[in-house]
Amino acid sequence: MHLLRIGTFATVLAVILGGTFCFGQTTRSTLKPSAADQKLGIMVGSWVAHGTFNPEGEQNDTYTLLAGKFSSTQTCGWTADRFGVICHSLAYIPGVGKIAVTDLVAYDSDSKNYLFLEVGPFGSGLWRGTVEGNTWTWTTTSGNEPHRLTIKYISENSCVWTMEEGPNLQSLKTTMQVRQTRVRSKSAPNASAYKRPKSGG
Repeated sequence: MHLLRIGTFATVLAVILGGTFCFGQTTRSTLKPSAADQKLGIMVGSWVAHGTFNPEGEQNDTYTLLAGKFSSTQTCGWTADRFGVICHSLAYIPGVGKIAVTDLVAYDSDSKNYLFLEVGPFGSGLWRGTVEGNTWTWTTTSGNEPHRLTIKYISENSCVWTMEEGPNLQSLKTTMQVRQTRVRSKSAPNASAYKRPKSGG
């Protein structure tokens, strides 16, 4: 998976957290998660994923991405204040082997979309996303090329990922197709971290 490199981790965190606090003045008068924040709850839990990987020939001095079978395990939990979700993943990528990745996902109330910060061996990538019904769409640019990740939830416990890359949004090619399935109740193993938010704002 191509990742967008950014200047510093601190800068990205400032962008993500900027929607909540700005020089001591809160932009969320109630200091409670909004309906948009609560939509992140669908991600909370433990998951396994299996699928196919067909990269566009990316390589550097340390690795060459190969076509083949992709797999991963992932555990996601709420941040302490329930304004975001943190995910820890262990993935197998053909040509690379096993890698560990950490993701931070949050709603940006200023831009009215979601932010997805991914940190791992390939560097750091910042994606922006929207949700419509049961489909989440994430986009980023890496190497001057757009990338789009579409995650469609078939049910609360199952979703399908489709990764696309290309020279422009009109010429994207599918490079990954993955089926992800929940393997553990959201209430385990840590009730305070995994409990679903109450309905309402």
